[in-house]
Amino acid sequence: RAHKTRNKHMTTSPSRIMKGSPSNPRKDATKKVASTVTQKSMINAPDFIISLSDRGEEIATILIDSLRGAGLSVDQAEHLLHVRAPFSTLCRVATKMGLTKSLKGATHTKLPFTIGTDLSMFEGYEDQQSFFSDLERKRLIDHVLQTAKLSNRYTIEKLPAGAMGVMLKGLLNVGIALVPACSLTGYISDIFPPHDEERKKRLGTTWENNKFPHIPVMDIKDYFGEKIGFYFAWLEHFTKWLIVPAIVGTAFFVLQKLGADPGLIASITSILTIIWGTLSLGFWKRRSHMLAYDWNVHESQENNEIMRPQFSGMRIEDPITGQLTLDYSNWYRWAKYAGLSLPLVVLAVMTQLTALYIFHVFRSTFADGNASHIFTSAVFTGYGIVQNLMTQIYPRVATFLVDWENYKTEVDHEKHLVRRVFVFNFIAQYSIPLYLVAVENDIHQLGNNLLSLTLTTELTRLVIFQTLVPFFMDYFKLKNSNFNLKNEKFNLKDEKLAKPPSPLRLYLPRVMQLGCLLMFAPAFPIVGLLALATAFLELKSVKFDLMNLFQRPIPISSSSIGNWENVLNHILNFSILSHVIIMYVVTDRFDWLGTLFFPDDTTLSKSVRGVIVAVVVEHVLMLIKMGVETIVDRNTPSSELKNAMRRDAIGRAMLLSHAVKNFETSETQMPLLTEQGKTSRAN
Repeated sequence: RAHKTRNKHMTTSPSRIMKGSPSNPRKDATKKVASTVTQKSMINAPDFIISLSDRGEEIATILIDSLRGAGLSVDQAEHLLHVRAPFSTLCRVATKMGLTKSLKGATHTKLPFTIGTDLSMFEGYEDQQSFFSDLERKRLIDHVLQTAKLSNRYTIEKLPAGAMGVMLKGLLNVGIALVPACSLTGYISDIFPPHDEERKKRLGTTWENNKFPHIPVMDIKDYFGEKIGFYFAWLEHFTKWLIVPAIVGTAFFVLQKLGADPGLIASITSILTIIWGTLSLGFWKRRSHMLAYDWNVHESQENNEIMRPQFSGMRIEDPITGQLTLDYSNWYRWAKYAGLSLPLVVLAVMTQLTALYIFHVFRSTFADGNASHIFTSAVFTGYGIVQNLMTQIYPRVATFLVDWENYKTEVDHEKHLVRRVFVFNFIAQYSIPLYLVAVENDIHQLGNNLLSLTLTTELTRLVIFQTLVPFFMDYFKLKNSNFNLKNEKFNLKDEKLAKPPSPLRLYLPRVMQLGCLLMFAPAFPIVGLLALATAFLELKSVKFDLMNLFQRPIPISSSSIGNWENVLNHILNFSILSHVIIMYVVTDRFDWLGTLFFPDDTTLSKSVRGVIVAVVVEHVLMLIKMGVETIVDRNTPSSELKNAMRRDAIGRAMLLSHAVKNFETSETQMPLLTEQGKTSRAN
C-alpha cells in the first residue's frame, strides 16, 4: 500500500500543480491505436541493417559476437546483419546517455531515465515495445554501434591478416570502436535504419494533405530525426515569410516599369528588406527555441557526443576523468591549414575572380553592336552552368580538406566545412552581380543577370544534380528492380538506395537564394518572387528524394540549424553594404541627399559628398537593424517558452520534494544495521 501511495503522489502531484490542457480520451485512444499498429509492424523488422562487403565475411563472426556482447540482438542473412535491441539494453544505454522521458500525467515535465526507476511514473510504461519511441530506439542503438568494443573472447592478434586487417588493428589499438573501424577499413559497406513502409506511407499522405507552404514538421521529425526536422521547420518558416517580399517586391517592380522614381523605390525597398530580414531571423530564433524544447533537445547534447571515427591523435590521460583519450595538437592542424587548405581556398577564389575578369574583357569587347545583348545573355547563362558545376565540385574538395585537418567532433567538423563552402559560394554567386553594380553601374543588366543566374542555377541543380543523377545512379545499380515513375512509387531495396543528403546539400542552395534576396532586392525587387518559386520547387524536390530515392537517415539529435544561423546573419550584415552601393548608383551618388546636407558647399565634389552620405546611410541602416533586433530580442526565449520551462522546473521541484519525504519516511521505518549501510543510505 505504501508503494502504491508513493507512486500515486509521484504521478498525480505534478499534474495538479501544472495547468496544462486537459487530456482528450478520444485523441489519446487514437494515438494509442496508431502507436500500437506501428510497434506491431516493427517487432519483426530490424532497427538497423549492417551491409558487409566482400571481405566482410572474414570478420562477420567476430562482429556478431562483439555486438551481442554489447547487448544487441544480431541475425545474419547472407551479407546483411539485422540488428535489434532488447528492452534491457535500451534501458541501460538510456541511463548512460541521460535520456529524459515524459512523466505520466505531466507530459511537459521530463526526468532523466535511470535503471531502477519505477517505470510507472513515466508516460507509456505499460508497453515495453512502445515505451521508447522509434526515434529513441534508433538513437540508442546507434550509440551502441558507435561505441561497441571488440569482444573479450577475441584478441586483436586474431583479426584477419592483410592490408585491411593491419589497418583495422591499428584503428582498434588507438581506441576506435569496432563498427566505425570496420566501416573505415572497408569490411562494412553501409549501416542504415530501414524504411518503415507503413509509417512512410502515412507520412506521405499527411504531407500531401498539407497545403503549401505548410509542412508536417512534427511527423517529419518523428520519422527522419531532429536534424531533418529542423531543416523543414526552417524551410517552412522562411517560405511563409517570403510571401511578403514576393508581393511587395512584385508591386515595386511594376511601379519601376511604370516610370516611378528608381531612387525612391530602391531606398524604400532597402529599408523594408533590412527590417524583413532582421524580423525573419529573430522570429526563427524564437521558433527554434520552442521546437528544441518541445522535442526535448533544448539542453546541451555535447556531453553525449561521440568522437568522430575518422579522428586520430595521440593517446593522453584526460585530466578530468583520468581515462585515456585521443588528442590532436592545434599546431598540427594550423600547419595543415596554412600549408594546403588556405592555398587551395585562395586558388578557388582566384579562379572565380579570373573568370570574372574574363567576363569583363569579353563584355567590354562586345559592348557595341546588335549582338551585345545576345552575347551577354549567353555569357550569363554559361557562367551560371559553370558556376553550378563548381559549386558541386568545391564542397567535395572542402570536405576532403576539413577531414584532413582532423577535427574531433561532428560539431567542429560541420562548422568549419560550412565556413569554407559558404565563402566560396558567396564569391561564386555574388561576384558578377556586385561587379555589375559597383563597377559597371548597370542596374538593368543586374536584373537580367539575377534572373538568368537564378533560372539556370536552380534548374540545373534541381533537375540534373538533385533528381536525375541520383535516379540514374540507382537505375544502373538496380537493373532488375521494378519502379513506376508515373506513380512516384519505387520498389527499391533500402540497401541499394542512395545515401541520404548531407545538411550542407540541403541548406546551402536556400541560404544562397535568401542571400540573393537580402543583397539585391533594392535593384531587382522581383527577386522575392523568384525566391518563393524556387523554395516551392525545392520543397517538392527534397520531399520526392527523401521519400523515394534516399535511404532513411540515421536520426541525429540537434537543437537548431547550427552554424547556418550565423551565416544568414553575416549575409544580412553584408547586405547593408550592398544596399548602400545600389542606392549610390541608382540615386546618382545620393545627389538629392548631398544637396540637402551640403546646400551651399562648393568645395566638395559630387562624388565626395556622395561617399559621405553613403557612410551616413550605412550607419542608419545598421541602427535600424540593431533597433529591430532589440525589439525582437532574438537571444531571449519567447514568453510561451518561458512559461513552459517554468512549468517544467516546478514539476521537477515537486517530484524532488515528494521523493525526499518518501526517503525520510523510509529512513525512520527501516533501521540500518551497519556503518557501511548508513554511509550508503546517506549517499
